[in-house]
Amino acid sequence: MTTTPADAMQVLLIVQACHRRTAPRMDDEQAARATATIWAELFNIYQLELPDLIAAVKKRAATHADAPEPAEIISVAREIRRDRAERESTAARRHREDRRDRQLAGGAR
Repeated sequence: MTTTPADAMQVLLIVQACHRRTAPRMDDEQAARATATIWAELFNIYQLELPDLIAAVKKRAATHADAPEPAEIISVAREIRRDRAERESTAARRHREDRRDRQLAGGAR
């Protein structure tokens, strides 16, 4: 799944809600769109999905008062995904991998 600029904008809004004093300013629409586009590109390098990105912002906000940079969100989101994968059963992992293989081959989702 690809993270879209709209997804990244949702992440930015959560950053803003969690870090009112230090979040990126969103009052300039052009700058906000550019930021969301760049953040989406960065999140896509690691194929991160919106639920993990949102969880990462919230998890980090619980222990850090300042707003995160994309690299920090990426690090925590990857940690969340890795933890979930380590707890996944063999059957669940096989099912997930088979589903992903079908998607990559252009098959049914």
